[in-house]
Amino acid sequence: MERSRGLVVVLLILCVARAAPADGSCSPVTVVARLREGRFTEIKKVSDIAQDLLAEFWRTTPAHGLKAFADPDAEFQATDVIDQRNLPWRRLIFAGRSPSISFVYYEKGGIALSRHVFVTCSMGQLTRSFSYVWPPDAKDSSSLFTRLRSECLVTPPREYPEKAELDRCVR
Repeated sequence: MERSRGLVVVLLILCVARAAPADGSCSPVTVVARLREGRFTEIKKVSDIAQDLLAEFWRTTPAHGLKAFADPDAEFQATDVIDQRNLPWRRLIFAGRSPSISFVYYEKGGIALSRHVFVTCSMGQLTRSFSYVWPPDAKDSSSLFTRLRSECLVTPPREYPEKAELDRCVR
């Protein structure tokens, strides 16, 4: 009896291991599916965003000027006309965190005001970072994530799409 239980446990482990993607479940398709599930703690203030998420953002995203986000509804550098010094170029719309997926949905000022999504996926020792090319305007995570397409979640993260991404992601 003990031997058969051990065999069942081994078979279950093999089935689970075989079902898991080779990349540790951090493929764009899996990440978009998890974002659509919407099981996040929603974050509305920059001070509530985990430091590891912000560190990964600044590590992978080129920054000019102040490395900071403004809180929602706070003043930030929305255009390329600089009237006040030391304003952040990015403003948080909202962010979210689950055990394996974290994201920041934000606006970026400059020549043209634009919106961006930065996503990290962590599974064990693996962490992958993505950005979403031309995300839709959204007021909450459900309206944002129901319209995401996995082919527009790109790595390495970037705030401006490459030509091939424009062709497949901008409608």
